[in-house]
Amino acid sequence: MKTSKVTKIKKERNGYLKKTWALIMERKALKSKTNKATGEQRNERYINNSKEKEVKTNAKADKKAYIDKIAEEAKNASKVGDMRKLYNITKQLSGRVNTNSTNIKDKDGQAICKFEKQLERWKEHFEEVLNRPEPEISVDRTEEAPAPIEIAMGPITDD
Repeated sequence: MKTSKVTKIKKERNGYLKKTWALIMERKALKSKTNKATGEQRNERYINNSKEKEVKTNAKADKKAYIDKIAEEAKNASKVGDMRKLYNITKQLSGRVNTNSTNIKDKDGQAICKFEKQLERWKEHFEEVLNRPEPEISVDRTEEAPAPIEIAMGPITDD
């Protein structure tokens, strides 16, 4: 199901669209009234078109105001040197969603849903990987290591 730009804006920017959402509800009521109407009442479609334009205009203005606000936050974060906030704002404006939720499975191959269980599985995994017994084959290290190289630690000169 395709979501409209206005719906996306609402999900991301609550509080900016009170007037716009009121217009959307008016438009919705007009559309349902027109769809139920018969005969000459259907001539009211031009009213719907004007309401549609009004909704789009308000939605664009709301989106611009939101982006301007976010840009100002990014500018302030840049001035202060808050790279984390700047990076998060950039990710937010780019619209890319990063889902780091990889499927973690138990030893039987069943997916683990609960976060606590996933942490327990990670702990178990790393205990198995990192806490291995010493290798049975030993390396013969009877050879002597070469003598250390002499390094001059004096001041730097142009030679």
